[in-house]
Amino acid sequence: MAPVEMRVKDTTINLYPNAEINVEYAWPRPDDDINLITAMRGGSEATIIGTSARGTITTDVFSLIGFTAAYEKAQEMCQ
Repeated sequence: MAPVEMRVKDTTINLYPNAEINVEYAWPRPDDDINLITAMRGGSEATIIGTSARGTITTDVFSLIGFTAAYEKAQEMCQ
């Protein structure tokens, strides 16, 4: 399975599917977590580029409005 690319501003992070969990989802490597969070906190949208099982390249754009507040609330609740 090919990695999925996530772009936020000038930051690109590869996300990797895990067939043992669900091939429809992809996660960053643990070493990339802080870079991904930092990028998402500083951006207004994320572009996700992946390849479907049929080989079709798919691009989706998601708003990051509210990400910082949600991240901070999650951090607060997990302490």
